[in-house]
Amino acid sequence: MIEVYPDEDIVINPRSEAIIPASILDYDIDMGRVLVLEDTTEDDGEDIYAVARAIVRVSENGRTMVQILNPTAAAVHINREKPIAIASVVGEIRTMEEAPEADWPDRLPNLPQDVPADFRPSQLVDLSDCNFTEEEK
Repeated sequence: MIEVYPDEDIVINPRSEAIIPASILDYDIDMGRVLVLEDTTEDDGEDIYAVARAIVRVSENGRTMVQILNPTAAAVHINREKPIAIASVVGEIRTMEEAPEADWPDRLPNLPQDVPADFRPSQLVDLSDCNFTEEEK
């Protein structure tokens, strides 16, 4: 688990958000310069805040920015000794040009279509592999 710590103690005002500088203490350049940040799963109940899930660029010395939201009516104090996010290595980045779901309209039938006079919907059903008898088919 790659932990992300704030660079300094921060106070986030009630019902507001902040983008704060943070560091990955055990960062190695082999992890890559692009990481995914997510909220930690730890909840000690002291302060309630949310960390935005984001894909971020990391500097050579492991510094990045983290977006934090305080949804409460009280100020939230973030201690620089406590991890605020977890970083993960990005497996693969694709461009939107390759998105397989982008061409779904091309696979739709052209409607309306002319229906032949002798057409029955049962003609579209293939019962050759079923366990029905000939009479049941």
